[in-house]
Amino acid sequence: MLIVDQDYKTVQKRLDSIFYIGIGLVFVALQGVKPLEVLFSYAMLFTGNLLILYVAFRQNESKIVVITLLMALAQITRVAL
Repeated sequence: MLIVDQDYKTVQKRLDSIFYIGIGLVFVALQGVKPLEVLFSYAMLFTGNLLILYVAFRQNESKIVVITLLMALAQITRVAL
């Protein structure tokens, strides 16, 4: 029982780290203080959103999946401007 709990906590910590890295990548790609090159910004958006989607799928969070997909569309159109 204790081993299962430790494994669950370890996996949960990794998923939390992956989620926050994804959020960070999206933030850096969209920040306006020091704009990045468009292609680099797209790469960061794509990677960050994929990380967020990975965590959402692993945790069966369908609301986060839908929100992430909608926000990714909005982010891509924002970078294009």
